[in-house]
Amino acid sequence: MKAGLMQKIVVDRGPAGLGRRWTTAAQPRSVVRHSGPLMPGVEGHMKRTLVRDGMAVTTCDFTTTSTVEGSVHGHASLSIAVFLKAGGVTGVAPDGPVMPYRDGHLYVFLSNRSAWGRFHLPPGQRMTMAELRIDWDVLCGMLDPRAFTSTMAGALDLYAEDLDGVWMGCAPAPREMILATERLLQGTVAERADALFVEGKALELLALALDRLTTAQGRPPRPPEPSLLDRRRVKAARDLMVEDIAHGWTIAELARVAGVNEKKLKHGFRTLYDASVHQYLQDMRMKRAGDLLGRQAASVTEVSLMVGYANPSHFAKLFRRYYGVAPSAYTATPGGAASG
Repeated sequence: MKAGLMQKIVVDRGPAGLGRRWTTAAQPRSVVRHSGPLMPGVEGHMKRTLVRDGMAVTTCDFTTTSTVEGSVHGHASLSIAVFLKAGGVTGVAPDGPVMPYRDGHLYVFLSNRSAWGRFHLPPGQRMTMAELRIDWDVLCGMLDPRAFTSTMAGALDLYAEDLDGVWMGCAPAPREMILATERLLQGTVAERADALFVEGKALELLALALDRLTTAQGRPPRPPEPSLLDRRRVKAARDLMVEDIAHGWTIAELARVAGVNEKKLKHGFRTLYDASVHQYLQDMRMKRAGDLLGRQAASVTEVSLMVGYANPSHFAKLFRRYYGVAPSAYTATPGGAASG
């Protein structure tokens, strides 16, 4: 990339960073897995799944043991990365602008030509992420890349582009992307999920990224933020759910016990936790179930009852949808791949 080519960078609408790209060969449904030292100064896990020709998913959960920096080269492609845990900085070209890596952020990199990137990670930094990379030719066969480039500047908190076909940017990841990333990590790091599950989550990440980029502009203003008192009451309702996760909570019961009306309770959950009350309760139940089964603390039927599902078949269906594997096949993820 030529010096001085970066044309604009919009900063400080929110902290963010750009995800690292991994170059892979295009082969259908093959897997490259690595555990232990990934490179000098890095310890952890990395798994790359080639789910289609020209489409690869990489999941990583590693920690740096010393300062790690370098560059990576990739051909024309789209990279969508979600970091659950992150730190350090990244950039494009030796003298181009840099962006910080941040927890819970979405990073988009799009290039219609071969390009270089660089990164710098401090010692003791945990990096937990999932990335979908699609070759340019494959991407053009799926959709018009202008669906990304025409909206990236307005939809991302940090954004940069050049005059020769490279775009990059980042913003806080929507809750749905965080959950999809957690499930990918929980499934792939411990080799629980098959390639079909990985492909499904990859396409889900693509759809969510498209939605994030194409609908962020022109959205109606959000309702007013809850008052401090309402926030406390919503948090109290959330704590009640978590303390008695097996109880058949309803909106009306939670609102009554927490001392807040139903409308404020539902709006408060959306504001504070980026989820409906039902979604939040189900997520907490699935995470609790995964922890219990991972520790082999009880049988599948017992765990189903312990987290509030009287019908083990319904529980198993929800569990498989969440983790990509039946509860009977679930084992603990080494190192705790999921955040939260």
